[in-house]
Amino acid sequence: MEIDRVVVNDFMKSNSIAILAEADNITKMFHICKGQIELESYGLFRQLILNSNTDTLIDSISGQILPQIWRQGQDVCVIGKIDENRLICAFYHSDLAAEENYFYAKEINDKLLRLFAK
Repeated sequence: MEIDRVVVNDFMKSNSIAILAEADNITKMFHICKGQIELESYGLFRQLILNSNTDTLIDSISGQILPQIWRQGQDVCVIGKIDENRLICAFYHSDLAAEENYFYAKEINDKLLRLFAK
């Protein structure tokens, strides 16, 4: 599904998202949108997206409680499932404590699923 770039950019800006990556297991491609916000390090993004593939990412969350939240230093990735063949990954910088970040990540995931379900 094609999402309006203006809508995605507005979402990223209003939610302080540095990078959105959609994993499409039908095309075997990642669709990446980089915002204006920078991450502290791009190690987590490299590990989960650039040095991986859609099969590996989808397999890594199979059977897991969603959203999955990955953290490296102050950089966070929340991974949600749009449908059986697509995941959405939001990368952002966070100074929140673990419990606060958990609730924030769930909120981001819920917003993303609504956005991509349109």
